[in-house]
Amino acid sequence: EGYATKDPNMLSLEWDIVSLEAQQLSLKLDYLPEISLNASARIQQNVLGENPVNANGRVMISLTGQIYDGGERMAKNNQLVARVEEVKYRYRRALDQLEQDVEDSARILRTANEKRTSIAERIAASKSVVSLYQQQFEAGTRTIFELLDAQRELFAAKGEQITSRFEVMRAAYNAAKLNGSLADVVLGENA
Repeated sequence: EGYATKDPNMLSLEWDIVSLEAQQLSLKLDYLPEISLNASARIQQNVLGENPVNANGRVMISLTGQIYDGGERMAKNNQLVARVEEVKYRYRRALDQLEQDVEDSARILRTANEKRTSIAERIAASKSVVSLYQQQFEAGTRTIFELLDAQRELFAAKGEQITSRFEVMRAAYNAAKLNGSLADVVLGENA
């Protein structure tokens, strides 16, 4: 759940939900009646004082609103409800995928140490076999094909070591992406 607060896709979906819920509230407020108050006052006074002061004022209160909208409000509200549900569904799916990605990255990083030691042991054993077969080939007790098989096994072990390193790097980058720090890791800041 902590990764969801940092993942850009999850944040985007959360803000989509907030936006749609705000649109729903706005729609409700648009259909409330509107009350307005208008006031005006007028004072007339003759400067010479021959006529008395004349003053009058007006106040008007009006209430306006729709009585019948032909189902427009309900249709708009249903559309917004459907969009909110769709985004919430996408959020749940993205959250499930995020959890799966976190578990996969953790599993790869956990098994990396076990693989690293077994591959290192395999490379060391293959090197000693190649060295031994080289000596035996020079002595005439091994064939070139047996020596090539031993070298092929060493080459395969080194290839597996490289593949394992890239799997670890990919898992580390994926973990950085999931917790929102991929840019820092790639750019070398706070790595």
